[in-house]
Amino acid sequence: MTVAASRDRSRYRNRPSETVEDGSGCLTIGVHLTNTGLASGAPLNLTEATYLSARSAMTDDGLPSLHGKPTFISKIGPWLLTIPSVLIGILLVELFCGLFVQSIGNDPGRDRRVFFFDGQNAIFENQEDIFTYLPHNQIRHLLAFFSDDDFVVEYDYRFRSNNTGLVQDADIVPERESVLLLGDSFTEGQGAEPWFRLVSPVIDKLGYQPINGGILGTGFQQWLKLDRYLVAKNIKIRKLVVLFISDDYHRPVWHIPPAVLECLSAPAPVSKVRLALPRSTSLASPAADRYANCALSCLLRDYSLRMVTSPFSNAGSSKTSV
Repeated sequence: MTVAASRDRSRYRNRPSETVEDGSGCLTIGVHLTNTGLASGAPLNLTEATYLSARSAMTDDGLPSLHGKPTFISKIGPWLLTIPSVLIGILLVELFCGLFVQSIGNDPGRDRRVFFFDGQNAIFENQEDIFTYLPHNQIRHLLAFFSDDDFVVEYDYRFRSNNTGLVQDADIVPERESVLLLGDSFTEGQGAEPWFRLVSPVIDKLGYQPINGGILGTGFQQWLKLDRYLVAKNIKIRKLVVLFISDDYHRPVWHIPPAVLECLSAPAPVSKVRLALPRSTSLASPAADRYANCALSCLLRDYSLRMVTSPFSNAGSSKTSV
C-alpha cells in the first residue's frame, strides 16, 4: 500500500482523504499532512493492516479514539460489586446460623468444667486493677470436664512464673532493651507447656530480652496497663508484638476477686465438705456468700476425686477455681 503525502496545505485543505487502488493491489491514499517534513509526493509505504488499524483508531474529527483506554471507574467497578456481595453473604450466613443453628459458638461443656491450680499461696497476685501470677512460683494447671458419672482431664501441665509474675522461666532484667509479646491465653501458652520457651532463644539472639506478656482471659485494655506496669519497673520495651483474637477487643480490665484469692490460698481438704447454713436469713446470707466463693469449689473438687483419683495424687496441696 502506497500513501502519497504532500506539504502543500492548499491542495488538501477542506478535502477528504483520497483512496485509489492501483493494479498491483496497493492503495494510494491522499492524507491531510501538514508540516511533516515529507517532500511533496514522497511515497509512504504502509501495509493494509496498518492502514485499517489507523482508520479504526481515528474518529470523525480526525482525533485518536479514547474508547480503548481503561478508566478509573472501569478498574474498580468489579471490586465495587464483589466487596458488598461478600459482606452481604457473611451477614446472611451469620443471621441464618443465629436463627437456625444456635449450637454454633455455644460450648455446652463450659458450665461443667473445673480449673485446678496447684502452687504456692494464692497462685495469682493483683497489681492494682490488673493481675499477674505470683512471682517465682511453680504452678500446676489442670482443666477437667465432669458429668454425672464420669470425669475427663483435658490437660495437665506445669510452668514457672518469673520475678514479674509472668509465664516465663527467665527473670526480667531492668534497663535492658526488650521485646514484649502481649496477648491472652494463647500467648501465655495455656493448655500445654508454654511455647514461649521455643521463641525466647530466637529473640535473645537478636539482641533483645524476650518478655512473655500473655495472661489468660485478658484483652487490649488490660495489656495497656500491663505495659505500664512493666515500664514502671524500669523495663525498656523497644519492640512490641500483639497476638489477639476478636474477643480481646471487648474484654474489660479485671483482677482476681479477694474471695477467689482466699479460696486458692487454702488447701482443699480431701474429706467430703458439708455445708450447714443457719436458719435465720440474716445470718445465712453472709455464710452463703462465703461458701459460694470458697467452699463450693472444694465440694466440686471432692466430688471429682471420688470419681477419678489418679490425676490428683497430691490432693492435700491443690487449689481449685471454677
